Amino acid sequence: MLAVLFAGAGIFHGWAYGESIFGAEQTPLVAYLAGFTAVQLVVGVLAGLGTRWVIHSDAARPMKLRLVGATVAGMGLVLFVGHVEGIFFPGLQ
Repeated sequence: MLAVLFAGAGIFHGWAYGESIFGAEQTPLVAYLAGFTAVQLVVGVLAGLGTRWVIHSDAARPMKLRLVGATVAGMGLVLFVGHVEGIFFPGLQ
């Protein structure tokens, strides 16, 4: 079941990024895809390492789970503030 969910998420994720470059010229397209591939590779590797770090240590698991939760919450807060800032201060963008 998880494999089906991940495959579905991957298809929609790829579709969203593919739509953003549809019709681009070849040189910017190659640069975009090279950068996008590198960023996705780093994100995937870091997510895998972070997951292993949380799972493989029983002694400090509650603290690690809190740290992971705080990291995810912090990332959400940064995205939220970025959106709210654009609404309240449109001249700054």
